[in-house]
Amino acid sequence: MAEVNSGQNEKSRRGSGGGELEAYFDDCYKELRQRARQMFRGERVNHTLQATAVVNEAYLRLANSGSSKFQDRVHFIGSAGKVMRNLLVDHAKMRNAKKRGGEDPSTQLPILWRLVQSQSEPELYEVLDLNDALDELKKVNEKYASIVELHSFAGATIAETAELLGMSKSAVADCRPVAFAWMRRRLAG
Repeated sequence: MAEVNSGQNEKSRRGSGGGELEAYFDDCYKELRQRARQMFRGERVNHTLQATAVVNEAYLRLANSGSSKFQDRVHFIGSAGKVMRNLLVDHAKMRNAKKRGGEDPSTQLPILWRLVQSQSEPELYEVLDLNDALDELKKVNEKYASIVELHSFAGATIAETAELLGMSKSAVADCRPVAFAWMRRRLAG
């Protein structure tokens, strides 16, 4: 119940400006929160980020970016996923900087994120390692990097990924295993 109220409070804080970003956010809030919650499932107990906070912060970053023109709902979800990735990376960098300063040992656990390819049990990787691997993959094949990013950070389905990238569903389904295999090889060492 607390999460529903925090979402309602967030809506009331934003006011009723009626802008495009607000409309998409209101429409997609529950879905984004659910996707973020699924991504955090299996995370360590003392993780300092919560799904609701990540989604709300993503909204604020999108609002402050000035680029609130979205083609459609799927485009908005893809954009929000990229922002959520950046949030996790920024948080991991801040946490690592504190860790080097001798902070509380409980903060020294890595921030893990799921690299999800299918319905099988996802692998957990440190966010900064995932970020570096995605940046490298982008240099090799930007399309593959986008597929991994949209699926792992925005929770985009094959159909949503295809729509966002202007590809057929079958092309995304064919590329996805190759992209995830590349990521796993890179992350393995």
